Amino acid sequence: MSLIIFPLPALGEEERPEHSHHLQTAQGFFPSCVCAAVLPILHLLDDHDVNADGVSVSEVANKIIWDCIVDDPILFLRHFLEKLTNKERQEELTFLLRKLMVYFRKLPAQTAHSIFNYLVGFVMFYVRSPCEGGQEAIAGAISLLWLVVPCVEGIYFKDLKQTLKKEQCDPYLLVCANVASAKKILVHGPDLSSIPSQLPIHEDTQFSQILQESLEFFNIPEDQHHCHFIVDTKTHQVHNQNSYVRDFYFFRRNFYPQLSLVKMDPEDASLALQKRVFMLKFIEVGKVLLTNAVLENASNHQVRHNHVQFLHEEFLKLPSFPRKALETEFDMYSGAWGKELFGMDCLHKFSWTKLMTTMFNNMNSTFTWSSDLSLFLNVINGTIILLFEDTSILRFCLSSLINTCRHFKHVFATSGFLYVMPTLLRVYSNNQPNSVLCNAIHFVCRQFYVLHRKPFVLQLFGSVAPLLDMTCGAGGTLDTSKVQPDNLFKMLLALEKDCPDNLGVLDLVHGEKPLKALVGRHCLLL
Repeated sequence: MSLIIFPLPALGEEERPEHSHHLQTAQGFFPSCVCAAVLPILHLLDDHDVNADGVSVSEVANKIIWDCIVDDPILFLRHFLEKLTNKERQEELTFLLRKLMVYFRKLPAQTAHSIFNYLVGFVMFYVRSPCEGGQEAIAGAISLLWLVVPCVEGIYFKDLKQTLKKEQCDPYLLVCANVASAKKILVHGPDLSSIPSQLPIHEDTQFSQILQESLEFFNIPEDQHHCHFIVDTKTHQVHNQNSYVRDFYFFRRNFYPQLSLVKMDPEDASLALQKRVFMLKFIEVGKVLLTNAVLENASNHQVRHNHVQFLHEEFLKLPSFPRKALETEFDMYSGAWGKELFGMDCLHKFSWTKLMTTMFNNMNSTFTWSSDLSLFLNVINGTIILLFEDTSILRFCLSSLINTCRHFKHVFATSGFLYVMPTLLRVYSNNQPNSVLCNAIHFVCRQFYVLHRKPFVLQLFGSVAPLLDMTCGAGGTLDTSKVQPDNLFKMLLALEKDCPDNLGVLDLVHGEKPLKALVGRHCLLL
């Protein structure tokens, strides 16, 4: 910050004190009076009123904040971030912190590190002391973390994993965290004076099983089963019956999670459950975007390669991958929060697809993915099946397949299309009235043929052979898990023509365009 010199009162020359030695040693300083006005100044970033000299309020506020975060960012941030755990002011402070990062996309390194540490510590606070509203607070912090990552240097997944694991909060920040499930869980009945039930937890235990066993244990009449729900004892959050217990409760020595069987109005419980699922999806999106931001902002190719190798190994060990990337609550798309939940679900699938694409693009093309590639491609395949009606997501997924096909050209020359074509053919065959979808798949298959020629055609026939519905004419009914022969014939005819790129898929494809055959030894194998 610039040094401000205040005028001295008029004195005689012999009475004027000497200040030259102060000017020689003066350092930039942070006026503490600005701290009291930090929040109003942040609000003024949106004030575009202009004075007679043509200077806007937002410009002055921008300059003051920038000088402050360059001169003494820790002091500047401390005066409002230390109040972030205050529930009454949490929403406003989170909003202002987001505004700070949106207006200053290139934060000074020290400021970015301070914000990153504050937010991680904030998440740790709510993990250690779970309470009502804690999930919302964690969600807000994670949604800010991925925004500040591009300005923070030296983030490594291995270091982050070790640090967070010691604090027992790695599942709340890392999408690839693999933590053992709790072995037992306590369930309290509607009557608090009764003895709680103790149930074992396995890898595949769902809350529906916990609910059913608890209803039987506490002798709840059958006609009241529909109005009893499983609720977390500390946070009072309703659990989705289709969710897995291992995704929420982790192993801690000499500690058992506690649930409660609560009688609630079904409509109120449905609304609470929708809000709960929405918040969980929001947190998941934040974790995926955080992982993707760290990967995209690595300093050099070698670091990115190390990051991807770490994620590859972690995802292979993760029991919930790729299940959690494709989990969808179709039964909650109606009701008060139905539209919001559907929109968040679309963002969730898109963020996962983006992470998989970033991983593929940063891997060496010679990496031996042949045995594992299908596991990661299932994320993109599943997204296409679930959200092919969203043209923006369909466009991104199809372009990702083309990029992956070009990047791992040796794998796709031998077996790669066997992981992709069954999904595309089923979606194509079952949705013939959707001309936008059919034309897009025509175009993508045409590009596959341009790139790989005979290997693509041979793998196309190899993948469709077990899927053809050869009994559709006799029975008169169509099997949606199969591919209709006449639709396969339409696909083959489309390969002879120049298919228009109506969705602009090639705009998202890396490298030289239009696409050309991948000339090389692998093209001569067949």
